[in-house]
Amino acid sequence: MLAKTTDGSTYIYIKDLSLVDEVRAIVQQVPGIEMIYTSADIIKWHIDPEATLLLKRKTVFSLQMKLVVVEPTDEKELGQSDRYKAVHDSDRIK
Repeated sequence: MLAKTTDGSTYIYIKDLSLVDEVRAIVQQVPGIEMIYTSADIIKWHIDPEATLLLKRKTVFSLQMKLVVVEPTDEKELGQSDRYKAVHDSDRIK
């Protein structure tokens, strides 16, 4: 999953689409979110067809998405962007 924030909106990109409902449920709890748009809305508006969700913030809030993503990584991916060997106790992260 990747989040990019621009001009008061945050685009969420989810590779594993089986996680969309779970991510949406988590994001709905974030204070300051006015609306969560789906990929169908995003495509209809010709914005970014690769985005899974689009978050619109309330006017008085600033969105700063800080999420922890833990996923299996193949050894040959190590060293690529955002692919590192864990050096912390990852068993505590759920």
